[in-house]
Amino acid sequence: MRKEVFFLGAGFSKAVNFNYPLLKELTDTVNSNFINKYSQSALKAHFDEIPDTLKINIEQLLTYLSSDCPWTTSIQKDMNTALYKALTKEISNYIEDIETTKINQNIIDFIKYINGRESPIITLNYDTLLESLSSPHSLIQV
Repeated sequence: MRKEVFFLGAGFSKAVNFNYPLLKELTDTVNSNFINKYSQSALKAHFDEIPDTLKINIEQLLTYLSSDCPWTTSIQKDMNTALYKALTKEISNYIEDIETTKINQNIIDFIKYINGRESPIITLNYDTLLESLSSPHSLIQV
């Protein structure tokens, strides 16, 4: 018996629905929305203190904010947590606002094929598009 695993990269959702952003689009939009919403706040001041090299990739930024670094003070940790929550809320709002479009028949056939194989699926996607199209038999999101 042959075992197979389906490993779907972050571009999968973009192929299903062109309105879903790739990482750069997501980063730019979330950062812009955050800056506009929190322009005169302590969270924005904290955001400005973070190196720009981290802010160009929302995944790296969230990883940094959620890391328990031994050199950060308790206040910095609390600010990191608050900023993490604000940014993830912006991501959630952005994904929820995406218009749903008719899904291409090729994608529907692909999902039916995956479901029929009952193979594990590993996805790097940040959204729940695959989950909404698949049966819940063996989905792993990393």
